[in-house]
Amino acid sequence: MLGIKNPDLVLAESTLELLGLSLLKQQHPGTLSGGQRSLAAAVSMMCKKDVGEFDEPTSGLDYDSMTQVGMLLKRLSKMGR
Repeated sequence: MLGIKNPDLVLAESTLELLGLSLLKQQHPGTLSGGQRSLAAAVSMMCKKDVGEFDEPTSGLDYDSMTQVGMLLKRLSKMGR
């Protein structure tokens, strides 16, 4: 939620849970592994912007992390973003 004014705490919790990152919620993003940081694309769900830009969102990720990023992008698409 860094940098987000008035974040939706319920959405934040559900997004972390969706991506399997709930146990890491107290850690600063800079301390996360590459795969965990790449899943920080979840911020797009919280910013509530219509358009997001992703530069190689699966670069350097293992299969499970790539699958999660793909799931996230599909979810954003279904949300009209």
